Amino acid sequence: MINVDSEGRPLRSAILWLDQRKARPIYTPRGLAALAYRAVGMSEAIRKAQKDGKCNYIRQNEPEIWRKTYKYLQVSGFLNFRLTHRFTDSLASQIGHIPFNYKKTRWSYPGELNSLLFPVEKEKLPELAAQGSVLGKVCAKAAAETGIRAGCPVIACGSDKGCETIGI
Repeated sequence: MINVDSEGRPLRSAILWLDQRKARPIYTPRGLAALAYRAVGMSEAIRKAQKDGKCNYIRQNEPEIWRKTYKYLQVSGFLNFRLTHRFTDSLASQIGHIPFNYKKTRWSYPGELNSLLFPVEKEKLPELAAQGSVLGKVCAKAAAETGIRAGCPVIACGSDKGCETIGI
């Protein structure tokens, strides 16, 4: 995950999936939800997921970085920005500890479990594009840096794990 400012400049080094830093859990199910999670054996999984959430770690341990974060992006979203100068990413690239509703393929609404476990403000998340659609066009700066023709369409695709998750 990459925290960037409004110009798309990284605010810190990227946190990779294998990073071992842990956050403190922030959501504790109560009442019927707690009973339901306990009954199906999900209480520990919910606790572990929150500890592994990189957004939770940054919020708790690097609050200044989180405050300055304009967008919180997957690597794919960061690369899409560099190509198109738009904060857009593919639905099929959303995987990991983020507030994404995998069944409905959209950002989680407030109160949904993933938004409780990984409370990233909606304005810090990129716009999402359906896989196979045009999510932007190569901008002049990216064309000069890469040799790819300016205006060339950038198509939303998916990461391996993202496609596996949506397929399941």
